[in-house]
Amino acid sequence: MKEIASKRFLTAFVLVFLVLLVLEKGGILVFSLLLTAVLVIALNELYNIFTGTGLKVQKYLGILSGILISYFFYKQQLKGVLALLIFSLIFFSLLKLFSKDSHKDNLLGIAATMTGLLYIGVCGGYLILIRKLQEGLTQGGLRYIYVLLVIIWASDSGAYLIGTKLGKNKLLPAVSPNKTVEGAVGGLITGIIGASFWWFSGIFPIFQCLSFGILISLTGMVGDLFESLIKRAGGVKDSGNLFPGHGGMLDRIDSLLFAAPVWYYYIRFFLMK
Repeated sequence: MKEIASKRFLTAFVLVFLVLLVLEKGGILVFSLLLTAVLVIALNELYNIFTGTGLKVQKYLGILSGILISYFFYKQQLKGVLALLIFSLIFFSLLKLFSKDSHKDNLLGIAATMTGLLYIGVCGGYLILIRKLQEGLTQGGLRYIYVLLVIIWASDSGAYLIGTKLGKNKLLPAVSPNKTVEGAVGGLITGIIGASFWWFSGIFPIFQCLSFGILISLTGMVGDLFESLIKRAGGVKDSGNLFPGHGGMLDRIDSLLFAAPVWYYYIRFFLMK
């Protein structure tokens, strides 16, 4: 148990250091390129899980579409993202028309491939949009990325630590048997505490910090549970083994994927005037 905890801590320390290095020393282009690589790895892991269940996923075409989605997000062309999704659906469907697999397998394969693009490609792409937000502030987009990361990290850490120490009541045992109600409440509280840093810093008023702290924490938890649902369906414990003690890339970004688009639109509707 201590060895596992040590691996988790060391891996988390290295990952946080690398993320901070990219954010502080790399520009928007570097951030976007590295994020695209992260999303490609996560998409590959997701498609491997789907393939393990017998789904006929169009893996490499899906990954290629995912890269193009990141490109359109970098260019801030949401219409291009929508057009790419539509044409991908049409193209994947056309290819399946000539497949010898059953109609059911073809339909499920198309659905699984498109799910990967929406879940990882589109949701993850909003991180690029957030990074490119400026709002007339110095490094405004970078600040918004930090807000998101701090709240998600605080919420995830709080949920893990409090759930491990105090967790007794299962949250959704059919989806994730290790998650507890106490852990979820702890994650919400620590997420709000993380958000309150920007109130103490005088950057955002307390009401805003409370509202987006709750919103990001909750959507991050939903993202975590959604990935747990996928892993349960695939019969796997982790999405991969890329990070010792932490699983795969998708395991590391699952909370961010759902929280990113919600945070982006919160910024646009409530913080940018």
